[in-house]
Amino acid sequence: MTYNWIVTMLLFPLSTGAQIEQRSVPYEELLNEREAGDTTTHIHFQFQLQDGRMSGPFAAYYWSGQTKAIGILENGQPKGEWKVFYEDGRLAIKRFYHHPAEFETIFPPLPKKGPANLFGRNTNQPFKRDSSGVIQFRPLRETDLYWEQWVRRWIPATEQNRVMFENNLIWNTIWAAVRSDELPVYSAIESKMKTRLSKEDIQAIQQEPLQLLGLETKEAHFFSKSGMSMEARFIGLRPVFWDKIKQDTVRLFWIYYPQARKFLASVKLNQPGLPAEIQSLDDVFYFRHFSGTIYQKHTVYDQGSPTYYFEDRTIFSPEAERIELGILETDFEFWAHFNAKAYKKQK
Repeated sequence: MTYNWIVTMLLFPLSTGAQIEQRSVPYEELLNEREAGDTTTHIHFQFQLQDGRMSGPFAAYYWSGQTKAIGILENGQPKGEWKVFYEDGRLAIKRFYHHPAEFETIFPPLPKKGPANLFGRNTNQPFKRDSSGVIQFRPLRETDLYWEQWVRRWIPATEQNRVMFENNLIWNTIWAAVRSDELPVYSAIESKMKTRLSKEDIQAIQQEPLQLLGLETKEAHFFSKSGMSMEARFIGLRPVFWDKIKQDTVRLFWIYYPQARKFLASVKLNQPGLPAEIQSLDDVFYFRHFSGTIYQKHTVYDQGSPTYYFEDRTIFSPEAERIELGILETDFEFWAHFNAKAYKKQK
């Protein structure tokens, strides 16, 4: 099975100037229910894409047209001030995000008694890095998960992702750790990453005819009851190559992302234009500073390789957008839900 359009994108990369696109997404699933003669377009979301990333002003609306949420996104994550409203127009919650892992609840005011953590943190804490330079994730308990969605994403080796792929940076980093037997890798056809490749399997890999097309990722998006916010964590990375001899795509192995983080963090970045907090290749993943597209929803129990919907972008793109926006909307709907529930108990 071949993906000629991917090769075309690599041969004709996008320009280096920032590309900004304004997007308005209607309530497509409800448009057919309009009364005869109703030509109103019921907008669900309005947002901005910058170099293929959800970055910039964001707004969501109820079917009635009432504002549901407004804020700023940076690489698909809340940044700065966010407001969520009830359908009658009342303000439900107002937050200020210092960074993806830290926010301050501004409204409603924190109760004098009770579990303040229900309303979010109140401090602007610096990132905590370990001795390898890896930003540490907050400890997570299974009982803390209120909602989760697992997805697979395609991150192409295009101009939009040059920080990651320029001069084969990410592959050279991964391959050096794999060849030295410091980073274990797993069967390319088993997404649960249980079967480790042997040294012989790795030594048999011939790089000469392979051109890196991009990365497939396995990610978990979940809403934490203690953090009161959505969080995204990478689980696995799978490099995808074009074999110039076979004229087909090749997938060599899966990498368990937590095992690769220290190697990615060892690659320091100083490219102009990068946000100050992005200091290493691992930070690119942590802050999601890339352009990528979801190609499948799945569960933690899924095995094998899914259908590659990104073959046909005209079919794939709307569904991918719905999944992405659905995760984001679930996040801020839960803010209002839990905040109202907790605040009611305090009165």
